[in-house]
Amino acid sequence: MKATENFFLKKRAWSKLKDEILRSYLPPYLAKISHTRCPITIADCFAGKGIFDDGQHGSPLYIAKAIDEFKSQNTIAIEIDGVFIEKKYFKELHDNLCSFKECKLIDDDYENWIKQFSSENINNKRNLLLYVDPYGIKHLAFSHFKEICSMNLNSIEILLNFNSFGFLREGCRLMGVQDFESDDNNDVYEQDGVNSISRMNAIANGIYWQGILREYSNGKISMKDAERSFCEQYVNELKSLFNYVVNIPIKAKKSHLPKYRLIFATNSEDGLLLVADKMSRTWKEFDERERGGQQLLFYEIDFPDENNIEFPEPKKTIWNILSVPHDLKALLVKMIEIYGISYSESKLKAYCKEMEKDGEVIVTRDPSKTPNGKVSSSWEYKKYKIILRRGQSCQKTLL
Repeated sequence: MKATENFFLKKRAWSKLKDEILRSYLPPYLAKISHTRCPITIADCFAGKGIFDDGQHGSPLYIAKAIDEFKSQNTIAIEIDGVFIEKKYFKELHDNLCSFKECKLIDDDYENWIKQFSSENINNKRNLLLYVDPYGIKHLAFSHFKEICSMNLNSIEILLNFNSFGFLREGCRLMGVQDFESDDNNDVYEQDGVNSISRMNAIANGIYWQGILREYSNGKISMKDAERSFCEQYVNELKSLFNYVVNIPIKAKKSHLPKYRLIFATNSEDGLLLVADKMSRTWKEFDERERGGQQLLFYEIDFPDENNIEFPEPKKTIWNILSVPHDLKALLVKMIEIYGISYSESKLKAYCKEMEKDGEVIVTRDPSKTPNGKVSSSWEYKKYKIILRRGQSCQKTLL
């Protein structure tokens, strides 16, 4: 089993990225969800030490600070709990979070906390945000998500860092099939001697992964196809619990398998739009800052932008979706479900604006005029009801 002790020696680029995405989402999440007037719990399910050995902060510090800042800047009287679950490094976590008042430290395992939380909040109209970032995959029984979703909570959102590579490689070991190939084995694989086929079934919520690995072992599909197929199936399982699921691959290079899959699940369109936009902006800012002019060959993170996606050009997809007229918000949701965070909300709106200018799309707005009496050209769906339909003009590339 890959030791976790080395994990906290130095914060790697993908750990920074995960935490920055979380940090960028927390302030708007708290601002949005506080209006429900229901209690809020933000749970860091695998909190770790809180601070890496090189001095860089981890997710617990970002969560604690976000709650602290929100409390100091807002007069909304609402209960907000930061819950941090950690058994192995509890002492270090306690020392690093002792100055924050809104922290509840749990010296236990994630699975035990889920059971306790469920029993205590079964009929509690609480808002819950789970940040699930384990060292491997062994603790990720799908039944925990089912248990949470069966509760009568006001809202549930999950940000899950899933080691798809580690899952499939462990699956190969257990099934005795050809091992997974990789160009980069660093920090992606946790072999656990207590794993079993039944335990892997419980993580995946099905046996579909076994068929995928048999196809890979028989040479019918590539390792990249196997990983993609497995993640598509896993996301489909999550979609049985949530209305919207975004799946983002984090990889070192375009040719490599993803190191992880960052998965966001929610039942709220607003939650999906908000987190996708924040993820896209944060990732690009992080990418530009960390890359510092380096070429991709020497860089750890590959952003899934328009040069690294396997879907049609966005305008063509918009045209296809508009075979039936769509509200702008619904259109944006569908685009995010297809492209993930490859495009920010402003970028997607810019494509729509170009198509309106070229006559490819007709846009109607209600109200049709601004408060000053001018014809509205707004793309703010919170202020206007904006409907898009196909226009008469159309570039051949869109057909």
